[in-house]
Amino acid sequence: MSRENQYSEDELWARIKETEGEERVDTLLSLSYIAIHREDYKECLALCESACDLYESLGAKSSTATLAHIYNGIGWSLKYLNRPIEAAHANERAVNLYREMGSSEVANALRNEAACWYDAKDYEKSLAYYRKALAEPNPEDNDFNVGRDYYDCASTLIKLEKWQEALDNFLSARKIFQKDHEPMQVAFCDEEIAYCYNRLNNGTEAEHYARKALDFAVTSDSDERLFWAKLRLGKAYKVQERYEIAIDTFREGLAIIRKSDSPNWYHIVGVEDMIATVLTAQGKTEEADEITRRLATLKETLEEVSTDVA
Repeated sequence: MSRENQYSEDELWARIKETEGEERVDTLLSLSYIAIHREDYKECLALCESACDLYESLGAKSSTATLAHIYNGIGWSLKYLNRPIEAAHANERAVNLYREMGSSEVANALRNEAACWYDAKDYEKSLAYYRKALAEPNPEDNDFNVGRDYYDCASTLIKLEKWQEALDNFLSARKIFQKDHEPMQVAFCDEEIAYCYNRLNNGTEAEHYARKALDFAVTSDSDERLFWAKLRLGKAYKVQERYEIAIDTFREGLAIIRKSDSPNWYHIVGVEDMIATVLTAQGKTEEADEITRRLATLKETLEEVSTDVA
């Protein structure tokens, strides 16, 4: 396949008429690489599907590795075209082919399939395939990938509202990332660990990990990380019924996101909703009602606003 890289795109299109069999498949795949690099996923999909049909017609002459590679390309194209279920099925074909040839790519193909089921909002299947990736024996895998597997399992468990299991997986991921000297990944884990402890009504532990996330955010001078750390910390105070400092912390988070050139209105509305909830808990119903009234106009425009983004 690599020999086609010496040709221009126009030359590759011209070569399709001059080639047949495996050589034509190579040409189609070279064109698909060009298409995906310019983010033309529809053309990439068409080229990969053409290559697949041609290659499968070769029967015994076809290579399992090349066919697995083609299905992998089909899966990526379908994913970017927002067709996650079809993408998952294409990745399943790649998984089976890689497994048949004893390839170390099985784990990566399983991760791709899990991500597609996640995009399709089938979180049970997503979790099952992330767990398969985690259990797949692969001596070539590194600690970072294993840490990501635990993190992705945990993120899927959050969607299933299995807070304790999610927490356990985030803690496992954190331990691996810390050992692997990945401070940003550790900070991501700290944010989500704080989230899980908040959902488990353990405000003390939530505060502990939210402060760790805040330390990283301040040190890295990242507004995005600072926003999420403030939200996790504010929620920890809310769980502890420390309402005044919770509101102050939520407002600090709002100040960060509001100064963005493209503020996320869903996050803004979600945090303001939480402030209204805290005010209500304090008996300050008039202030809470005013926030609710003011947000009603935005909610008419937005869809599926989360009332608990922290």
